[in-house]
Amino acid sequence: ADIFFLPNLNFAAFSRKTKVVLTVHDLSFDRFPETFGWKQRLWHTLVHFRRLTRRVDAIVAVSETTRKEYLAGKHEPHRRTLAIPNGIDEHFTVMDRNDPKLLLVKEKYGLPFSFILFFKLKCSCPTVRETESMFSYSFIYKGLKNTFPLFIVIIACYQYYIEPTRNQL
Repeated sequence: ADIFFLPNLNFAAFSRKTKVVLTVHDLSFDRFPETFGWKQRLWHTLVHFRRLTRRVDAIVAVSETTRKEYLAGKHEPHRRTLAIPNGIDEHFTVMDRNDPKLLLVKEKYGLPFSFILFFKLKCSCPTVRETESMFSYSFIYKGLKNTFPLFIVIIACYQYYIEPTRNQL
């Protein structure tokens, strides 16, 4: 291969001749290790982030903020660190609440004027963190529903996401 691309921090082996590009999504594991469980902290330690960043030919940060944080941190500044924001298709934009397409969907599914949409495509057993996130959403929803008239729409795999949180809502 001309270039070995690591889309995220991971274990990797490659020859010294290989050009390597690493994507850095955030540095939370380094800045706030206390927010991670012991297994996650161990994994991040064993991956040897600093050693890996010294070995790669370029680092791609997913935002200018992450790039600046990396360069300002206790990491060895990398000669080639650039920010390339995650892309999003133009179809995924904020819609005007009077947009005919949105009004059609609201009418078709009987949705109220205000609602929260939770969308999760993965239909395999969720990680502990994903399960905690779902319960967090249900907790937030319960806290808000008395203050604001909200309706929650969940698009997810029934077995792993909806069934376990159904009683929480």
